[in-house]
Amino acid sequence: MSTIAEVRDAGIDGQAVLPVTVEMDMREIPLLKRLDAILAAWKKLEAGQSLRLVNDRAPKPLEVMFRATENGRHQWSYEKQGPTVWVARITKL
Repeated sequence: MSTIAEVRDAGIDGQAVLPVTVEMDMREIPLLKRLDAILAAWKKLEAGQSLRLVNDRAPKPLEVMFRATENGRHQWSYEKQGPTVWVARITKL
């Protein structure tokens, strides 16, 4: 199973356009490599695109870091909050 999946909207005549959401299953990435993977994916996003993170722990430290470093440039929301899986969506503004 891939740890990163791009969800695309259909464009004109069914042509694929830029991904709207990049989904990352963090449970498949070693703990010490997760932050680097998230930041690398974040840098590639354009305004209006999102990261959807699936995690086995609350991503609260990441949320605090984004508030400090990406203040006003992102929107953070939760689709699911535990107890065994957390799903967070981070949208680039």
